[in-house]
Amino acid sequence: FVESCMAALEPGQSVGTIHTGVRIIDEHDRVQEEHPNRAGGASAADFIRGWYRGRTSLYLCNTLYNTARLKEAGGFVSQKNLFNDLVPTFTLATKYGRADVRDVKASFRRHSGNRGSSIPVRDWTVDSLQLLDLVCDLLPGECAELRAEGQRYFCKKMYWYASRSPSARQRLMDYLRSYRAFNYSVSPLHYFYAKKIRRRLGL
Repeated sequence: FVESCMAALEPGQSVGTIHTGVRIIDEHDRVQEEHPNRAGGASAADFIRGWYRGRTSLYLCNTLYNTARLKEAGGFVSQKNLFNDLVPTFTLATKYGRADVRDVKASFRRHSGNRGSSIPVRDWTVDSLQLLDLVCDLLPGECAELRAEGQRYFCKKMYWYASRSPSARQRLMDYLRSYRAFNYSVSPLHYFYAKKIRRRLGL
């Protein structure tokens, strides 16, 4: 992984981050998915849009950070420590540039111990709003469009987290809280209707 990342740089070139493709494996090392890195040549704004749209897979395991720049940025931190990888990823890649390796050179393991779905939706909301503010600070000229698309992305993501709660009351509260937090960008009714249609179509 490190060798492939460093080979992507020109002599003397310095960037904030280097990204490779990634495979998703299960707890028995079986490959579930493979995602080559298709972000090569994309602008900073398109790099972030690609993440919103599921075209860019960003994990700690497939990102190499410029250590000095990472320390300057404060390390791996976000308000709830849920996007503590993406805050420095977006910051360093936007401010100092990035290099992209298309080949799959890292593995991310999904297993029963992954904690993402056990975190309260309100905590995910706090970090999501922080990330949107960061994107606007980094790319003010693209702020309106990136914020609007990000609000739709995160709103749907919060609905997905909320749907996993065993409590109907908690689900309803989280749906309404998410709808309001992300500027009423996607209504819960529209989200679940679209999800139902996709299931019928086998998508």
